[in-house]
Amino acid sequence: MKEFFAGADWIFVKDFHADVCNTYFDYRAEFHVDKKEKVKLYISASTLYAVYVNGQFVECGQYADYEDYQVYDEMLLDSYLSNGKNVLEIVQYVVGTDFSTHRIQKPGVIFAVWQEDNCLLNSNTDILSRKNVHYHSGTMEKVSVQLGYTFKYDACAEKLPFRKSVLAGKEKNLQKRPIKKLIIEEATVGMLKTQGVFLNNCREKPIGEIMHEAYLSTRKAGALLDIDDESIKWHVDEDDMAEGVYFIVDAGQETVGFLNLDVDVPEECDIYIGYGEHLEDMRVRTFVNNRNFCALYHAHAGRNRFFNPFLRMGMRYLQIHISSKKGILYKAGVRNCYYPLNIKEAGFKNPLHHKIYDVGVRTLHMCMHEHYEDCPWREQALYTFDSRVQMLCGYYAFGEFEFARESLRLIAHSLREDNMLELCSPGKVRITIPSFTAVFIRQLKEYLDYSKDVVFIRQMYDMAKRIVDGFARRVDDTGLIPCYQGKGYWNFYEWRKGLHGKEYFEQNPPYECPLNAFVSDAFWCFARICDVVCPENAAYYDNLHIKLNEAIHKSFFDEQRGIYITRLNGDSEQLHALTQAMALYVEATPEHLKDTVVKNMLGENMIPCSLSASIYEYDVLLQMGEIYRDYVREKVETVWGEMLYAGATTFWETEGGASDFKNAGSLCHGWSAVPIYLYGKYNLMD
Repeated sequence: MKEFFAGADWIFVKDFHADVCNTYFDYRAEFHVDKKEKVKLYISASTLYAVYVNGQFVECGQYADYEDYQVYDEMLLDSYLSNGKNVLEIVQYVVGTDFSTHRIQKPGVIFAVWQEDNCLLNSNTDILSRKNVHYHSGTMEKVSVQLGYTFKYDACAEKLPFRKSVLAGKEKNLQKRPIKKLIIEEATVGMLKTQGVFLNNCREKPIGEIMHEAYLSTRKAGALLDIDDESIKWHVDEDDMAEGVYFIVDAGQETVGFLNLDVDVPEECDIYIGYGEHLEDMRVRTFVNNRNFCALYHAHAGRNRFFNPFLRMGMRYLQIHISSKKGILYKAGVRNCYYPLNIKEAGFKNPLHHKIYDVGVRTLHMCMHEHYEDCPWREQALYTFDSRVQMLCGYYAFGEFEFARESLRLIAHSLREDNMLELCSPGKVRITIPSFTAVFIRQLKEYLDYSKDVVFIRQMYDMAKRIVDGFARRVDDTGLIPCYQGKGYWNFYEWRKGLHGKEYFEQNPPYECPLNAFVSDAFWCFARICDVVCPENAAYYDNLHIKLNEAIHKSFFDEQRGIYITRLNGDSEQLHALTQAMALYVEATPEHLKDTVVKNMLGENMIPCSLSASIYEYDVLLQMGEIYRDYVREKVETVWGEMLYAGATTFWETEGGASDFKNAGSLCHGWSAVPIYLYGKYNLMD
């Protein structure tokens, strides 16, 4: 393959250092074409980019990558070109802080424009660049500690002059994007839900809190607005104490996209843009425990057309506060973006199950962009535990393996010195979850089962072996693995009391059944990988699995009650369905005791599995034969049906909905698409 970047260099803006944080930069270059055909741009940037040609938006969305695994995109420019001179403009965003979605890299961009075999333009020190002063720079309010910074944009800022660029000091480790680019639609406008006037209650707090605490007064549309097919004009009486007007727009269903705003105001003013998934507060919940689901745009006098291609908003509702007593709103919405997929039709006769399937598919789709995401609203982060469920469901809903393979590759690339995976990939955070690292081995095994892609599994073999060998070395004289020590390890299993790992152990860590079961499963799954890749090693890992299972049953099984306790020397009255399910799942339970454990698992004294862990319970039950088929079907109808009856257009993080996690529960979470897997694997509706 041609080396598209042979003559190109990684470049950056002069007088800015590698430690720059939350800052935007512009690059500008000219190139000439004699014919507007087969002209392609090849580009990579750390952290994100947006490309414009002759003033027209072309593309955005850098693939999430690593310093030593740099991914480039290619895009056809033909429809944006003119004969003769053309202007290429690139806006780069540098996050400069470790989050769940990105990690710190050396900032820079590299690009080249080719027309068939002729290189028309290379990134080098002759390229003009500058800081983009419209966007505020440096530390500011975060959407969340996982997702990163929100944005503030000043349309009135005076642009800086361009200067020549400098070399970025980055090595070239470039790989072609391994999955498809997102489809970015034209701007959509939702339905105007309500309107009124507002008055800010404070100005010194985070922008999300300012917006959430503003006084609102609803007004009838006829008293405030003049609406036609093209625009909404508003006028607030001058003697009204209000600061300006507000609008709440409903997209009709959960969606993900980039903000698109078109508004005309007579003078400079601030526009607060809030977004969210519900209106449980009778407004968009823009501030939740220091999370800011809000951005700030400072408008110039006249018409403002603004599109922000850097922050994907997971939302259903937009709330706009415009600090002007009159003006014209032409457009307030998002440009939807989604990963291109072929979706398999369900064809169920039962309308409830058909709806559960359709909404489950939409839930999955809203959580797939550059990689799997736990949720598009609050985090957009790639976890093993979450993505394992998403992959399994996707095998049945979409029948494709490329997206799963490359998410697995991103995860594998995060392997740390302690043989643990980062909690989120390719991000970097202060903690990791050992049980999630164990789940990764099952993900690899299941990918192999469904895709038959032995080549990729061979590539993953050595790093997977490092993980399971790391677990094996932690087995102590009890035959078990103790909980991990220190504040860098989160001994989490699911969002239930006693399983959410809120304790940290500096010394004498306890033993917990779920951790040992997840590791036992990793040993067994790796043995099955060895069957295909390295058969001579399979028996060793099978033996690790058997020995650990024996220790699990011996140590955690309470014969008198016929249940597994979660923690040795812990609260034996705190009984968890997941603990029982995991012991059964990994075959630690002797055959003659399985019926007893299952019966007790379903008893009233058990803390039930949450949506995230329900897949383990349902797998155990359905693998026991027809006896529990009706039970699982009824659970699906009840749990997921109740979300539908509550108006869900995607499935929630937990049954508690938006009120969970101190009012931060997401209403679109990939792990909640479990019924798709149950329908596909077990023909649950046959």
